[in-house]
Amino acid sequence: MENLNQFYLQIISIMFTNSNLGDFKNDVKIELKSFSKWVKANKLQLNFYKINFLQFTTINSPQIGRDIGYANKLISKVYDTKLV
Repeated sequence: MENLNQFYLQIISIMFTNSNLGDFKNDVKIELKSFSKWVKANKLQLNFYKINFLQFTTINSPQIGRDIGYANKLISKVYDTKLV
């Protein structure tokens, strides 16, 4: 019988930086794939519907398009967050 206990990560922050938008999106994809493998290996679950990204920019820096995603799921962009 399969174990029905499920554990979720509550608060995780991952920071990325890259001035090239294409490289940035690729970096995010690679790290999320690696992180997803770690989560599964530790018998945890990621809820992609609760994952968001927050972009820190200066007035003159470009905004990232809203098409950041992983595993055929889009990651929503937010403009503020609360840290507990």
